[in-house]
Amino acid sequence: MCVDKVEKGPSEQTDFISQEEKDELITLGFYISMGIGFAAGFWGVCGTLIFSRSWRYAYLKFLNDLNDWLFVRITLLKRQLKDA
Repeated sequence: MCVDKVEKGPSEQTDFISQEEKDELITLGFYISMGIGFAAGFWGVCGTLIFSRSWRYAYLKFLNDLNDWLFVRITLLKRQLKDA
């Protein structure tokens, strides 16, 4: 009796992905690049405001105007709530 051997393909293996492999994005390099990005952005904005007088004055004027606008809005809202 002659039995032909049937060649089987690679057996199916279930790939178990560990939690460490799933979190490949969150690595030490990720945190380092976040720190570098934060420092570059922070000093990009603050350095500009420190060294450019006209930008500093414009930014502080914007904050002052925003403060005044918020104060007026909150005061009007309080009055409307009090009258209602």
